Amino acid sequence: MRDNFRHGLSRTPTWRAWSKMRAKGVPICPGWEDFTTFLEDMGLAPAGKPALALADPALGFHPGNVRWEEKDNARADCLRITIHGKTQTIAQWAREYGIPRRTLYMRVKSGKRKGSDLLAHTR
Repeated sequence: MRDNFRHGLSRTPTWRAWSKMRAKGVPICPGWEDFTTFLEDMGLAPAGKPALALADPALGFHPGNVRWEEKDNARADCLRITIHGKTQTIAQWAREYGIPRRTLYMRVKSGKRKGSDLLAHTR
């Protein structure tokens, strides 16, 4: 960390995401141990997207492998499904169609794969 440098961003969504990233025990780009270097590479967290997501979890936190995501979608184990050529997480599909996330997850787990079966509203 640069000596006596104050960035003024402590306790912001960007700083919290950086702190959580460092605590995960996943490999990190050596430069990103310094918050200001991370900030230069990633920029401020966009509104509504306070979490970091890895494109390839095996590669760790490095430029080009990290993006800002909505917190519910940033987990490495989020299941993504494609319906009619559009890929989203279960949480995103559930929000879009007004279906409880758990219901949609259970449908996928039970083997349903057709969009009409997955996204049908329950009564």
